[in-house]
Amino acid sequence: MKILTGLVTFNPDIDRLQENLSAIVSQDTDILIFDNGSKNFNEIENLASSLNCKTLSVKKNRGIAYGLKVIMDYAMENDYEWVLSLDQDSVISKKLINKYKAYAGDIRIGAITCYIIDRNFEESADQIFRKGENEIKQVKKCITSGCFMRVAAYAATDGYDVSMFIDYVDFDICYALLRAGYQIIKIPFEGLLHEDGHGTNVSFFGRKCIMYHKSSWRRFYMMRNEIYLSKKFPEIQSPFITTLRCLCNIFLVFVYEEDKVDKLRNGLKGVIQGIMMEVPKSAR
Repeated sequence: MKILTGLVTFNPDIDRLQENLSAIVSQDTDILIFDNGSKNFNEIENLASSLNCKTLSVKKNRGIAYGLKVIMDYAMENDYEWVLSLDQDSVISKKLINKYKAYAGDIRIGAITCYIIDRNFEESADQIFRKGENEIKQVKKCITSGCFMRVAAYAATDGYDVSMFIDYVDFDICYALLRAGYQIIKIPFEGLLHEDGHGTNVSFFGRKCIMYHKSSWRRFYMMRNEIYLSKKFPEIQSPFITTLRCLCNIFLVFVYEEDKVDKLRNGLKGVIQGIMMEVPKSAR
């Protein structure tokens, strides 16, 4: 089985990136780093060279979707069967690829994910849910980091949507796999140490919520892209409910996070643009 591991980098912390790559190099995979115009690209290149990883780069940040698309195009051109995608600051278990390979023979499976440990919490939702669970579960979506994707399944979709730039890019490709008739499974293995923003738990009228404290420009893409995603895949995610959820999220961010005015402005701008964005005919 020919496997490629792909990472998209943008101004990464080199020590964390080294920790990440060190957990991969001993596994049965080639490694490709696509860099989105990082200021420290020379350090990335030196690290990649020392670990026998291939690098590709562009001069400016073209977005996570663009980088992932380049990685998947490279995989198709070079006859890879599976691609493991990772974030620049996630660290995988040294057993993860072997665990995934045990489930790769089922041609109905388009992507595989695992249980994830979030650095921000003593017990993440995945960790709590994982206790006592030993079954494979079919899921509708998974994050980019730790996703093991069948190249032939990806080729049956329109690929990564570069218009999304960042945020919900991973859910978009998952929904495309489901529409193409493939399954996405989560295996009972804690295989990834991950960090999503700087998450904190809050209680809103007795309901537990997670606030990720992401920047105001990320608020724009998060709101815009989730609404756009729901318009592309209304059979999976209701556009009406999604829009209401985005508006509620903007309110919670205004209550619990800093930079309230900027995040409110960018969040509302994202909602408006998400409603206005046209879905390509090929994606309907």
